[in-house]
Formats: sequence, C-alpha cells, structure tokens
Amino acid sequence: MRIDVNLSQSEFAALTASTTHTVHKALAQLRNDEIITTGCSQTSIENMARLREAALLSVPAA
Repeated sequence: MRIDVNLSQSEFAALTASTTHTVHKALAQLRNDEIITTGCSQTSIENMARLREAALLSVPAA
C-alpha cells in the first residue's frame, strides 16, 4: 500500500510533535524490519499486520 502524502521527515516531525531525529530513527527501524519502504518522498507499507503490531494497535483475535 503506497501512501500518497509527500512529507519530508521535518514535516512529519512537525505534524507528530516529534524531532526530525526521532522520525528518522523510527522510519529507519521500520525499514530495517521490512515493514515499510521509503524513497523519493514516498512511503509504502509492506506489512500492515507488522505495522499495527509496531504501533501497538493490533486487535486480538476473537
């Protein structure tokens, strides 16, 4: 799934009340874990289930 919102890391940081350094580290970790890919101001989610897990938003199975 490609996210069609072109944001720089500085803009992402401003929107999330974070520092650019924190955003850089978080995106790097998600890339290293093969959860997302980034490039040319685009972000693609490669594994939605793992992204939910990483965000602590996973819903337990019923």
